[in-house]
Order: sequence, then C-alpha cells, then structure tokens
Amino acid sequence: MSDKKIAILTGGSSSEREISLESGQNIHNVLLNKGFNCELIDYLNLEDLKNLESFDNVFIAMHGYEGESGSLQKELTRLGIKFTGSNAEGCRNTWNKDIFKQLLIENDLPTPKSLVTTDILNYEFPSGFFKDNYFFVKPVADGSSLDTFEISSEQDFESAKMLIKNSSQGFLLEESIKYKEFTVAILQDQVLPVLEIKTPNAFYDYDAKYISDKTIITESELGSTEMKAIQDLAMDAFMISGCSGWGRVDILQAEDGSFYAIEINTVPGMTSHSLFPKAASLAGISSDVLLEKIMKK
Repeated sequence: MSDKKIAILTGGSSSEREISLESGQNIHNVLLNKGFNCELIDYLNLEDLKNLESFDNVFIAMHGYEGESGSLQKELTRLGIKFTGSNAEGCRNTWNKDIFKQLLIENDLPTPKSLVTTDILNYEFPSGFFKDNYFFVKPVADGSSLDTFEISSEQDFESAKMLIKNSSQGFLLEESIKYKEFTVAILQDQVLPVLEIKTPNAFYDYDAKYISDKTIITESELGSTEMKAIQDLAMDAFMISGCSGWGRVDILQAEDGSFYAIEINTVPGMTSHSLFPKAASLAGISSDVLLEKIMKK
C-alpha cells in the first residue's frame, strides 16, 4: 500500500486517443492492484493543470502533441508538478523529426537522408536525391503514422499529395531503408531487449500497430557485434536528445548491416499489445515493477 497520490493523464484529442485511453486504463489497473492511490484523468476533462498540484506524481500516458511535444512538460515544470518521462526539452527535440535528425547529424549518428518542406502540395518530386527514388513522406511533427506514405515514383508522390489530410503541416521526405526494422526500449538508462518488427505492410503504420493480426514482434536475433551497435545507437540518440526516464528508439537496418535511427517515442503505448511492456517482459520486469521504475525520476 502506498500513500502517494498518482494522477494518470490519458486521452486527449490526438488520433491515438483510443490507444492512450487503453494505456491509461491498464496503468490505472496495475497501480490500483499494487495499492497506489491513483486517479485516471482524461486530458479533455481537465480544466486547469493546477488541479494536478495535489498529486505526488503525474503519469503521462497521452500521445500526440498534447502529451509528447514538450508543451505539457513545460507547464508542469513551471507549476512544480512531478511527472513521468522526459522533460520539455527532450520531448521537443524528438517530437519534431527534423530537429531530432539534425541532432543526430551534429553528433555523427546515422539517420536516413531527408528533405523538409512546409508546402508539400507544391513541392516538386526530388528526382535523384534519394537512392532509387525510394522515400517516405511523413509529417515533421506527428507520432501516429497518419499522412505517411511510401514513395517510389513521381506518380506515387502526386497520388500521396491527393491523399494527405492535413497539408498545412510541415513534412519530412526521408530515404527508405528497406531491410529490417527494430525498436529499442530504454528504461532508466537500461537498454531492454531489442525487438524486431515484421509486417506485410509497406511500413509499421497505424494498421500494422493497432489493427492487423499479421504484424509479428519478436526478440531480435542479432549477433553480438550488431547488438552492441544498435544498443549504442539507441542510447546515444536518447541521451543527445535530452530524453530521460523511459522511451523507445526506432531504428532501421540496411542490407549492408548499417543501422539508422529514425524516431524516438517519449510516451510509448502501454496497452496489452504495445512494444514497451513486451520488451520489459522479456527482461523479466513485471508490469507493476515497470510502472514503479517509470515513476522514479
């Protein structure tokens, strides 16, 4: 039994609202069973962040701009309210994919080559810039995989423009690395078992994450040299971005064995199918111990 009061901040208005609500409910159930005094709060129903001042800790389980951009973390810090995960700077540096990639480049860490535009509808096809003209179009700042398209021709590019739902946002054009996809969970400076993601989809999109039953997640079978390389890249990317507490680093591997960091998720999902708790389980960390570790900061 713990006398600490925990607020679990969930929901919000992002495209991953339902995933966030499920994550929050799972966290709430585990903490309640562990004897914590906790309250599940939908961000949409929270009138004032000052209402969180009575809690000893705020467990952020909210995805999208509201939970991962750093704006929430900045305000909680200003109010002196303790919260889980990275601070405002770490969130800001990873929410914006272009800022994250620039940090990687400045620190000599590998990431696929890319271009950025604030006017995707009028952007010309970058013929010859990417190897074999294979690249992805994705929002500069969004974690849901919506408005993300794989491109292999000018026709693909023009078709993608017609399908984009929010063309006013900035977009990243990023070279496609087509071989293997991994994710590396980090918990309080500990690298958890590396997971390999296999999907028949073009990439690990919203359908592959949350809907398809054909997505396969397994512990990686990398050799010792490759394992050290991917773990080092994940931890280095995490640290240079200013992240802390917990997070998940997404990494691609090319056919020549090279690894490339593409994104960091500062508020990973905590549903029964989410990647972070799966990695923790492979490390022998139970769900209640995992949550207690996340709340230590």
